[in-house]
Amino acid sequence: MRRCARVRDIAQPNYNKILMGRCGNEDFEQMSSWYIFGAMGFYPVNPVSGEYVIGSPFFDKITIGLPPTPEQKDKHRKRTLTISAAGAPTKPYIKSLTV
Repeated sequence: MRRCARVRDIAQPNYNKILMGRCGNEDFEQMSSWYIFGAMGFYPVNPVSGEYVIGSPFFDKITIGLPPTPEQKDKHRKRTLTISAAGAPTKPYIKSLTV
């Protein structure tokens, strides 16, 4: 799980709101995508496989709006993914995960 702390070590000084907050080339939005996934606490191993690596979220709570599934009858009903991690900003390691 040292990778969780390492992700923070890279993300916090390099992705922030100061002028030089993003290091290097944006590389077709891959750099920003890496940060967003890292901050949410999971990221894809391979975009095609559907396999994800679990990390440690940077925030206490994150809510993401999801599109309707093809099987969903009411296409206007909002779906969300909520990630709750009390104390996450100061705790780089996860204790448990419930899906």
